[in-house]
Amino acid sequence: MNPQEMCELDVWIAENVFKRWMLNPESLGECPRYTNRPSAALEVLKKCAEKNGWMSQVVIGTTAGGNYFIAVTHSEIDASFTLCTEAETLELAVCLFAKKLFGKGGE
Repeated sequence: MNPQEMCELDVWIAENVFKRWMLNPESLGECPRYTNRPSAALEVLKKCAEKNGWMSQVVIGTTAGGNYFIAVTHSEIDASFTLCTEAETLELAVCLFAKKLFGKGGE
């Protein structure tokens, strides 16, 4: 993901997860940094947990290729993943997970 795409995702997170409206953040140098700051990504993950209390198990790990992934299940009985993302960094994986959760498919 290139820097412009990351900034667009950061803005999406600010507006849709945190309800902070960003007016032309790229030109103002105000692009939030959820996709590359661990503490900010943790705040995004907390918002995800607040949104859906139904998530009984969250799995965070690495793939054989070295990417990070986040996956959740509906119950401990059904181990199939209902929502899963994978990315080059843990922070980016968290943000992509939030986009799925807070986007149309996660409403």
